[in-house]
Amino acid sequence: MKSSVVCLAVLILFSFGCKDKEKIIEPVKERPDDIFSIALCPTINQNFMKLFTESRNNQEKYPELFSTSVQEQIVVSKETDVYVSFVTEGASVPSTLGFYTYTGTAPASSGDIDKKIALPHVSNGILAPGDSRFIGKYPAGTVIGFFMIYGGYNNNTVNYSKPTYYTNYAWNSLSKRQHVLFRESTCNNIVMSFEDKDLSGSDADADFNDIVFLISDNDQNEPVTSFETSSIVELGGE
Repeated sequence: MKSSVVCLAVLILFSFGCKDKEKIIEPVKERPDDIFSIALCPTINQNFMKLFTESRNNQEKYPELFSTSVQEQIVVSKETDVYVSFVTEGASVPSTLGFYTYTGTAPASSGDIDKKIALPHVSNGILAPGDSRFIGKYPAGTVIGFFMIYGGYNNNTVNYSKPTYYTNYAWNSLSKRQHVLFRESTCNNIVMSFEDKDLSGSDADADFNDIVFLISDNDQNEPVTSFETSSIVELGGE
């Protein structure tokens, strides 16, 4: 085989991988065809931004969210459908929201998960509050983790080599926790949001309001009944 052919084959393997979880570049639709809209609690955005003020160090404001004893991911308590719903974003570059699942002990590293994309281009210019996707039906005991790829979206592709922050935060740079998970008490929603700058660097403001979404077991914005919530912190109602 000619060396040029070998080099091409190696390049293709490097770029796309031989398994889904090893892919680097994935073609996507900027706005997936199966997105649908739900009516959010009318004050959820306002409530969230009141709690997580722009450019304020909210890690210092809410140390309880960063305790090792609080829940950091979604844990399914009985078989259920799962949905994610966009609320807002304040990221400096187009980012991507993805998810992964496992049961039992957490995988040793991010290289051991099958990454799936929920929202390829998380942007107020592309998504409206309430834009939602069904991300699967899962049995009891399933753990659903999420990840944010900073600058992951570009021209109908997702680039997995960009900086990525996982809810299994032991996989992040210096094991920094880049997300918060809590119940917003006024609207009774399960909220997750990310800080889009690496907290191990010097340019992160730690406001944790850069991409904001809800996670639910129904598509009617009803209270969640199929997730383990005993260790999820409740905020709001101030």
